[in-house]
Amino acid sequence: MQPTVEIEIVGTRKSHKCKAVIDTGFTGYVTLHQDIAKMLGLELVAVQSVILGNGRKVDAVFCDAAVTFCGESAIVPVMLNRCKKAMIGTALLADCSLSIDFEIGEAKVVRKSKRG
Repeated sequence: MQPTVEIEIVGTRKSHKCKAVIDTGFTGYVTLHQDIAKMLGLELVAVQSVILGNGRKVDAVFCDAAVTFCGESAIVPVMLNRCKKAMIGTALLADCSLSIDFEIGEAKVVRKSKRG
């Protein structure tokens, strides 16, 4: 079971609502398939070296996008990849409380404070 939450990513052409996998090993904000980013009209803002969960160092492409999560929207860096599922990481969860009930397959995220 992979715990998920709903997010919305807004680009210059379209917006995209999806279930994103919660990845507590990912220290960034959001990952998204490169084809979806292209469809949304997201533009490249940086290429940066990152270390993946398997220890491999790669150059990753980043775009900025408005992401709505847990009732709030913010412009955050989105790392592009080739994975079919979007993921959120600990940077997006920084001011949240996360609980997962693996028996019923449900994740609950509660924002502790308003972003400012």
